[in-house]
This record gives sequence, C-alpha cells and structure tokens, in this order.
Amino acid sequence: MAPISHLVHADPGAWAFIHQFSSSNSMTLPQAEDLLKEHLGTQYSAQDWGHALKVVMDAEGDTESTSEAVEVLTSAACPHMGLIIKVLVLTIKAPQLDLLEQSLLQSMDELKAHKCIIGAVPTINKILDPFPEKEIGESVHFEDNAAIVAEVQCCQAIRNGEIIEVELLRYIE
Repeated sequence: MAPISHLVHADPGAWAFIHQFSSSNSMTLPQAEDLLKEHLGTQYSAQDWGHALKVVMDAEGDTESTSEAVEVLTSAACPHMGLIIKVLVLTIKAPQLDLLEQSLLQSMDELKAHKCIIGAVPTINKILDPFPEKEIGESVHFEDNAAIVAEVQCCQAIRNGEIIEVELLRYIE
C-alpha cells in the first residue's frame, strides 16, 4: 500500500463527511466520495481516502464498530490537524551588515584611488566568494634537493625541445 499523506488527512471537514457516511444508513459510497471531492477539490485523491472509506464499507451495518474504526483513523490524523508550518525568509538586512558593506566599498575605492587595484573594483559578492580551488595535479615527493634540481632541468629540457617525453604503457598478461 502506498504511503498516506498526513497533510491530506488533516482536514477536519473531510473527516466530518467520513463520520456522516459511517453513521448513515442511506448514504452510498459514491455519495460519500462526491462530498469529499466537493469539499477537498483538487486535493481529493481516491488513493488517499480509499482506506477510510473501505473501513466504513467493511463494517457495514455495524454502526458501533464503524464509528470506532473511523475514530481510530481520525485520531491518527488528529496530531496533524491544524498544523501550519511557516518558514519566514529574512529580507531585511541588519544595520551592521549595511555599515560593513559601505566600509568595505569605501576601502576598495581608496585602494583604487591609490592604484593598488588595477581594473574594475570588484563587487561585494566577488570579494566574499572564494576562488574555486585549482587542481595542480599529482604531488611529487622528492628525496633531496638534487632530485628537485634534476626534475626542473628535465622540465626545462622538454620545454626547449631538447628532450621528447614518451609515455610507455605496459600491458600485463
């Protein structure tokens, strides 16, 4: 059975119709479904309310056990009834933040005036966002200074065309 959404079942009006259906001898299943559809509108799903309606149908004729079964279902949904979750988004900047931004921009303008910044003055977001890390490749561990000098000389020789670097691939059988 698919999981039941508690938010759908948190409507007391819909449960009133289920109670009415369970205590009525004249209301039919299609009538109960129509009442739920009319009340819930686009929120109605036969899958969501099928279990509650099935409980009423299975206990047909025994209004006492039907009422108890509906009460159990209603009480399972009760903790969710009327629960409203609001997430407030802070849209107002703190005064300290405005002061810091102004101070930073003023400092940047002073640096630009003293020719310490070449080009355009970066924006606040550019200043606060870190540069992405660059991958520099494998880290080579050298045993001593002579090995470092040899590696640098080799790289210079490759760059100058004195040495051609060839990668050999070995296939192990």
